[in-house]
Amino acid sequence: SEHLFDKLPLLVHDERSYIFSRGKCLTMPTGRVKFYDVHKSYGFITPDDAKEGDKDIFVHFRELKASGLEFLREQQKVSYELKEVKGRNIASQIKLLAP
Repeated sequence: SEHLFDKLPLLVHDERSYIFSRGKCLTMPTGRVKFYDVHKSYGFITPDDAKEGDKDIFVHFRELKASGLEFLREQQKVSYELKEVKGRNIASQIKLLAP
């Protein structure tokens, strides 16, 4: 019998990242790195769908390290999951995307 995972190469045909939630395939949010300070170990991502007045997404070194990354460069294209920590959204599961 055919499984959903057998079709993944057909579903993932572009640079976006996908997550699965309750059996549904969802596109992860994407954005560009606004800035990242290696010495302070944090930075911010501007979501691609941000409207004027929306807040940028905080990213901390711990989340980068957990994602297998060591640093980010300004204007890098990334995908991420939102995670709530102490009442604020932060980026986790960060992945670099093609420019």
